[in-house]
Amino acid sequence: MMYRFVFIVIIILSFCSLYLGALSPFVRGQAYISASRSLSSINTVQEFENQFERSLVFPSPIGKEEIVKFLGNDILSLVSRSDQPEAVARELTRFIEPHLFKNNVRHLLIGGQLYFVLWQNYGGNENDLATAERYFGKALAIGPKLPPVLFSIRDFYRASDQNEKADEIDALILQYWPDVNREMAS
Repeated sequence: MMYRFVFIVIIILSFCSLYLGALSPFVRGQAYISASRSLSSINTVQEFENQFERSLVFPSPIGKEEIVKFLGNDILSLVSRSDQPEAVARELTRFIEPHLFKNNVRHLLIGGQLYFVLWQNYGGNENDLATAERYFGKALAIGPKLPPVLFSIRDFYRASDQNEKADEIDALILQYWPDVNREMAS
């Protein structure tokens, strides 16, 4: 009798593991792929949000971090287009921002880049610049020696005419990697 109970528990746990570890991440991924394939037929921000919302909120313990990273990069590409209306760029940024992981360097870099592009493309709003710097600062706090973080924040400082801060980051880059080509670091 005890063996039967243990056997049933093992079967139930196996099915739960299969669902949580394979099936639900697969469904989340398929929702993202399906939404990505429909991009050419999307005409409004609301349609965009409706298409991608399922992949962001689907209950799965695995896969959200990757989906947000991929979607964040997709949105960054859309926002970076010079012909993108400001209202659309801001709405897309507003859509992805709550999903960005606050402890993930890649997500923080995406947040910083989004606000930096908004600042560059739409009149230099100081709030956008401050928000970008906040995101980059959080990424730097988590990964102070990571090349993508250092080069991103350095480029941000250069483009926003904060050359002293950019020089400090250049010095850090050369401190951590003295063999890096000095032209690349400047």
